[in-house]
Amino acid sequence: MTGEAEDWSDYIKHRSNLINIFALLCGFTFTAATILDTSLPQPENIPNQLVLLFSAILFDLFVFLLLLNTVNIFNYIQKIPSPTRTTNIISVLSVTSIALWGYLLPSILFLFDFESVGIVASAIWTVVLVIGFLVIYRPFEMRRRSRLD
Repeated sequence: MTGEAEDWSDYIKHRSNLINIFALLCGFTFTAATILDTSLPQPENIPNQLVLLFSAILFDLFVFLLLLNTVNIFNYIQKIPSPTRTTNIISVLSVTSIALWGYLLPSILFLFDFESVGIVASAIWTVVLVIGFLVIYRPFEMRRRSRLD
């Protein structure tokens, strides 16, 4: 390593660990919400709906943090390959699948007659998507393109 280059490998390992933790929490939250959907006897009960809404908000937060940490690692990588047709397709498919995946939990809420919670959860996920586009995806794409110049 040269004198000015910094070794970010420990930090990248730490961020990778955070990514794994958030992925685990996403899966746990999604599973817990799905089990709650199917096992709650009274969908009209307000405390039941609040618990489901809370789990949907937690899921959205964990997905956002997962994506934020994943993309921020690129700030510490010196050489990023130029985008190709394949990497652009993968990027578009990744963003699309994550967006659709976020709507899966509200869809399950609708399926088990939690309509009001499903509507609110869908609206919250839409807001998270817009914030994610503005805070994560757009800056990442601008940074990636600036490194090409």
